[in-house]
Amino acid sequence: MQSDSEEKVSEMHDALAAQHVTNYQSTEIKAVTQGVPKDRYHIVRITMYLFGITSLLPWNFFIQANDYWMYRFRNVSVPFDPAAEDKTKLQAIFSSYLAIASKVPYVIFLLVNAYVSNKLQPSKRIQWPLMAMIILFLFTTAIVFVDTDNSQTTFFAVTIATVVAINAMCGFVQGGGTGIAGSLPKRYMGYNVNGMALGGILASIAQILSLVGNTKPADSAFFYFTTATVFLCITFVFFRLTLRSELYHYYMSKQTSMIRKKDQPKENIHRVSNWEIFKQIWVYALSIVFVFWVTLAALPAVVVLVLSTSTEHTIWTGRLFLPMACFLLFKRLILSRLYIQYLISFVLKKLKNLF
Repeated sequence: MQSDSEEKVSEMHDALAAQHVTNYQSTEIKAVTQGVPKDRYHIVRITMYLFGITSLLPWNFFIQANDYWMYRFRNVSVPFDPAAEDKTKLQAIFSSYLAIASKVPYVIFLLVNAYVSNKLQPSKRIQWPLMAMIILFLFTTAIVFVDTDNSQTTFFAVTIATVVAINAMCGFVQGGGTGIAGSLPKRYMGYNVNGMALGGILASIAQILSLVGNTKPADSAFFYFTTATVFLCITFVFFRLTLRSELYHYYMSKQTSMIRKKDQPKENIHRVSNWEIFKQIWVYALSIVFVFWVTLAALPAVVVLVLSTSTEHTIWTGRLFLPMACFLLFKRLILSRLYIQYLISFVLKKLKNLF
């Protein structure tokens, strides 16, 4: 009898213990779920979109203002014709110099941003470059209506130097913005990538509207650069609001605590080097590099020289051929590819849950 009673008491203790553990776990899960702050007024979400737009909008507006650059470097002794096949030396080489001056400093400072990411706070790595980009675009906008016909070479050098400085700062902005998106839930990275594609489409639509309105090259360039400046200012304001967001501080504090734990010396822990990681993904990494290498080598340096072979002389084979057939189609394909990737990912997740 005593053994039976002891067994019953033991079972009761086990049941209470199990109930206690279950209640403890459910309480902890509920606490974790309730502990994540909400993105009030979607400030962080909008900021991620703006980071994506801002990271590529300056580059897109520079290449979309092709008529403006051709007008600046034209042969001043003859009337300007944007569809003319005979180009001056500066007209022929500007797009190539623009591509090199944009992408080389951009990649270099993107790597610099990755190196200093753990040493400088995002507020310093992003807001100061953003302010520098705003100042540089204000300068670019201000000289739109300055007569440079007698100093085209000087204007060429100043423009290339400005492009180098803007894209160097853009490397910090995109690197920092992508880093913040990577520290947030994965949907925020999607907002950032969609913003990049949206920035290209906005630039192409702006170019088409300016061409349909038959605006002067200087007026259209003023519209492009002013729009880019406005977007940079809006991004700066929303980034300052994000720095005050509870959601931002919640995930940044988690990342900081993980970095501190990583830096603490621990025994029997194998630290994986960046080289070991690269050996696992080198095929995908090189594929991405080569794809961007080829596409950016062709766009805009080669694409801006494309002409329609149609014998019909209409607005579609003339002024609108390049922005519609090349720029807008290219940016639209990028956005479509992103949505197709999301759709495939969504379907695969559903199938995985079913089986």
